[in-house]
Amino acid sequence: MSYAPPPRPDTRPCEVERVFRELVGKPWPGLAAGAAGCSSEPPEVRTFPVPLTPGQYYSLCNGHLRDVLDAIGRGKAHLATPAP
Repeated sequence: MSYAPPPRPDTRPCEVERVFRELVGKPWPGLAAGAAGCSSEPPEVRTFPVPLTPGQYYSLCNGHLRDVLDAIGRGKAHLATPAP
């Protein structure tokens, strides 16, 4: 009898560029500006930050989730209110 681990859910690429464009209102500075690349953990679909379009959640690695939360904490983000 062999044991196979359960299949991992499909992962999407890290969408840090989309999050910055939609919520911060400017492009993500990217690697050229000295910003960090993706962390070693695979990106996960997040329910926070709330996306501009209801139901189209962002996929972020842990490192870029911290970047987004830092930008929100500095007041540089336009937090979305989900539509009813």
